[in-house]
Amino acid sequence: MKHYGRAVAVTEFVRGAHASDQLEVQNNHVAALAGLAAAHFGLQAYGAVLQCCSKALQVDPTNETVLIHRARAHAMRGEYEVCVSASDGGILVHATYRSCMS
Repeated sequence: MKHYGRAVAVTEFVRGAHASDQLEVQNNHVAALAGLAAAHFGLQAYGAVLQCCSKALQVDPTNETVLIHRARAHAMRGEYEVCVSASDGGILVHATYRSCMS
């Protein structure tokens, strides 16, 4: 988890020299936040998962991995209505996460 935290910190600090470079920095930032969210999920720290997902979705609001992490965290917190709405970002809830629907 420490490595994901460092990657997030670096990608918050770095700015690309060109638009294409900045896009790569942003993609890496979202990937680092998604990895950190997954690490928090493994520790059952669902509030931290949601914080990471919120930051990542500010940069890339359609990132499917982050949307699924967010929906799973809501489901694990028993927030089933939020879980279903959290997965509305243009993707279907994966069959693994059907607990959101019950």
